[in-house]
Amino acid sequence: MMGSYAREQASTLLRRMAFCVHQAAQNLNARSIRDLHAAISQFSECLRIFHGFYPQGQVKKIRRRSQKMMQLAHEVLSRESALLVMASAGTPVSSTARMRISRERNQATQELVRLMVRWKRRNVSRKWRTRLGL
Repeated sequence: MMGSYAREQASTLLRRMAFCVHQAAQNLNARSIRDLHAAISQFSECLRIFHGFYPQGQVKKIRRRSQKMMQLAHEVLSRESALLVMASAGTPVSSTARMRISRERNQATQELVRLMVRWKRRNVSRKWRTRLGL
């Protein structure tokens, strides 16, 4: 009973995560990246809580691999937030700090895009679905 619930939850959250990867890769806006970050976090948390209901050894690997995408999404979002705060504080666009943060955000965005494209090309969600027995 509980095992089927755990698999159903993981399946739903993995499907949502795959959808968010697709949306974020297409839109590249703060909202889609925030949704992606939340979807990865929820999927990872589900795997952590119900780890005993999935094949041994797979959960740790999958969580570790999903953490990289979540970390990159976080880097993009934190720099985006910093830029918004700086803009509202009246920091000039040409300021060294604002330009540096903007450059860092762009680099993190490019890395995130590369990871999402590779994730989609390798059909990672299908592989994870199989490995988790979903």
